[in-house]
Amino acid sequence: MTIFQTCRHHFTTLLVCCLFTLAACGGGGGDGDVAPAAPATLTISGTAVSSNNGSLAKLFPRQGVFQWFASLFVSDSFAQAVGLGPVRNARVVVFKINDNGTVQTSAGNLTGIIAESTTDANGFYRVTLPASFNPASDLIVQVSNAAAGTAPASIPSLNVINAPASQSIAAIDQAFGRVINVYLTPGTEVATREMIARVQATSGTLANFTTQETTAFTGLLASSSLSITAATLPQTLADIKTQLQPVITEALNLIAPPGTVNQSTLTGSYAVARFFAGLDIANSRTGRYLHAGTAMLDGAAGTFTLPFAEEGSFLGEMCGVGGDLCQRTFVTSLTLNRTDTMTGSFLYLPSTNQVVFTDSSGDVLTGSTNPDGTVVLLPFMDGRRGIGMGFGLAIKKGSNLTTADILGTYNFAEFGSEVSPTGSSTGSWQSPINSYTGTGAVSFVAPSIVNVAGAESTMTQTINCTIGGPQGCTISGTLGNLPEPITLNGTFSVASDGSFTITNPGPPVETTRGTLGGDKNLALIPFLDVAGGAVAVSVKQSTGLTNAGLNGLYSLLMFRDTHDTLGHLTTTLYTGTVTFNGSGGHTVAVQSTFADLADDCIGGACGYHVNSNIGSTPTPFNASGSYSVTTGTNAVSITVPGLGTFSGFAMPGIAAPSSASFLYTTETFDSQPRPGGGNHSGRTIALLVKR
Repeated sequence: MTIFQTCRHHFTTLLVCCLFTLAACGGGGGDGDVAPAAPATLTISGTAVSSNNGSLAKLFPRQGVFQWFASLFVSDSFAQAVGLGPVRNARVVVFKINDNGTVQTSAGNLTGIIAESTTDANGFYRVTLPASFNPASDLIVQVSNAAAGTAPASIPSLNVINAPASQSIAAIDQAFGRVINVYLTPGTEVATREMIARVQATSGTLANFTTQETTAFTGLLASSSLSITAATLPQTLADIKTQLQPVITEALNLIAPPGTVNQSTLTGSYAVARFFAGLDIANSRTGRYLHAGTAMLDGAAGTFTLPFAEEGSFLGEMCGVGGDLCQRTFVTSLTLNRTDTMTGSFLYLPSTNQVVFTDSSGDVLTGSTNPDGTVVLLPFMDGRRGIGMGFGLAIKKGSNLTTADILGTYNFAEFGSEVSPTGSSTGSWQSPINSYTGTGAVSFVAPSIVNVAGAESTMTQTINCTIGGPQGCTISGTLGNLPEPITLNGTFSVASDGSFTITNPGPPVETTRGTLGGDKNLALIPFLDVAGGAVAVSVKQSTGLTNAGLNGLYSLLMFRDTHDTLGHLTTTLYTGTVTFNGSGGHTVAVQSTFADLADDCIGGACGYHVNSNIGSTPTPFNASGSYSVTTGTNAVSITVPGLGTFSGFAMPGIAAPSSASFLYTTETFDSQPRPGGGNHSGRTIALLVKR
């Protein structure tokens, strides 16, 4: 494979993508996308979840025709709130509240009920309001065990869960009119109570909270990574408030005053690349795919728009043909090639440099940015219709850039993965997933010459199958490594916003597109491919950083694929922090989410079998290790006992050039001892931004 490759295009409809790519689909347009013939009614849909043994029951999945709106945004939304379950067959009521949380009533409506419905067995509901209603911070959706027709409970009240219906319009549907999604969770209940409490404490008004601010705040509390173990809903609410109090206080300090939060630090356009690994368990298929686009963030309004392209594939498996459990065939069962647009709101928390994105379907993603606001890390985890994990990166674009701005040499690191149809094999077959890392340098020379030199390393795995044993067959793996040089001598052109094109004269002629950030130091190159894709990060060569330049708290996003001699493929997502002491030492505190995929025989049936902690408590990992910075190149090496040694480069900050504001590293290992026995090989990318 080569790092500079031509994208190949295949058509996949939006509906197919949303049903089968594990929530990695883009949302529709916002309020401005109203079709003239669409009804003007407002339909609210979503899912209600509560604590395990509380009066409102237990968690998960969203399924059905209408729920695809709920999965349009790539996020870890609500899946992180472990220990929850669906509120089944409960009453859902929509009403408006006063600033003190009491129900708004009138002479013509003594109960205050605007509309009501009932959740189904999965906790899903849908309710339609008259055309006169619009999303607002004082428009409330409530789930309870109350009888139909009874007045809604004021806020706060026992044994009910509330959420503001503040999301922007997710879609326009001929049957349902304007559509928004509102999820009801203990986190949204805490958010609603805290907004009302802040209004009462400051003699303010709920009208001070814009719909974007309200949506971001409720989404932040609903999607925060917490382990919910309380047996009752009141205790769950108390635990959430205790664990998130600093976040609650900071967010309310930002959004409670009149007007819109000034988030000018993030105003602008960002080049975005996101890599995804998906597993569709029900259909026994696994996939790799990539999103690439440009996000426009409006800090004054607190809104974003992200048009993007998507490309990749899912492989389906056929096994046991003719009764032979050691026979496998992998074929491409879904090809992704489409464009779409996401819209929504965001809230920037400056004390931790976190950004809470809430899309128009109500899903939430919490990213981390550096102090300059030039880089945003975007984790992804979802376990609602299958298993999906991924990582993403956004870099701030500039303006009025010229060829002179891109000239120089850049050190790059990349991570990629592809699916490979294998045809029919009996007794042994190649793993259908091939992941790789690469490093090297890209030089841009006037007037338009580009040279690339580096190397990639792809890990391979041969699955060996023998008939017999208690499960009907025995599986093992043979590990390998395919090194490949990266070379290119071609031409480039650059646009005023930093978008550049690299052309390899071939034959065949190939083009690669990327973006130089507005800081003129950082470049992002997404490689969209029908088989999967890759993300490459490049930083202009610089000098001057020392160990002292890595000092303080950094947010970490790490993604790893491993093969082992047991015949498994394991994908792991790590999120958390690294604290550098400025003198060569560090401490790591992360949580990991994994999916272990075995293509074996269980109970006499062959196929994918999965072990994962998605939907349960993430695995904590803590370690102390060492690091070093090479002053002459700003190269970094970070050793984490239990995880390995990561090599890459650091980018100095803009406001603080003696301090590293962004680090990108990769780790490659082959046939190393595996905890629990056997050997394993791995490919990893780790991204860090200073908080």
